[in-house]
Formats: sequence, structure tokens, C-alpha cells
Amino acid sequence: MAKGLGAATSPKSHVGSKRVQLDPRMLKALITLADSGYRLQISEFVGGTHSKKSRHYRGLSFDANIINGKHVGSGAPHKKVMNLCRTLGATEVLGPGNKGHNTHIHCAWK
Repeated sequence: MAKGLGAATSPKSHVGSKRVQLDPRMLKALITLADSGYRLQISEFVGGTHSKKSRHYRGLSFDANIINGKHVGSGAPHKKVMNLCRTLGATEVLGPGNKGHNTHIHCAWK
């Protein structure tokens, strides 16, 4: 990604192997989250396998499984991060309590 090639999707994904540019709004939100004191471990940008129309495959979302050294669902301040993602323009924010998101948060932009 640092060379401007984009992030690589998984060959096992619904879109096959390709390169995807990450959305600047999402990247700016990640910087704001870090500046606000949240250290996120990103588990997915465009990799992995998601639903066919997932925003991951368009570089519009991230999943984070660890926040400030704690696993999401095990004491991490995920609700605060999820709320800040909404404030920063994310239109799809999922986490513990949402199907398939008990161990990570998902923040996506349109």
C-alpha cells in the first residue's frame, strides 16, 4: 500500500485477487482515532472473505479486533470507538451484539 499499489484482496474472496485503494475518509478517521488515544489492531481492510457486496472490497471499511491492547468483546472500549466512527462519517458500524461481530468492530463509509 505504501507504494500506491492499493491493498490486496484475498484470492479466496468473492472478487478474487486485485488491488484496492483505501478511501481517504476512512484513513483520516483512523488517524483521528489514533490522535484520540485509541490504538487499533486492524484485522481486515480488503482481505478476507466477506459478503459479495461488502464495502471491504471497495476499500471503504476496516475491522479491528484489538483496541488499546484488549480484545473486542473482552474489555476493549469498543462502544466508544464505534461512536467516534459514526461521528467521523461511518455509515455502517457493527460490533459485539451484531451477528458475526462479537470479536471485532466493523466501520464502513459509503
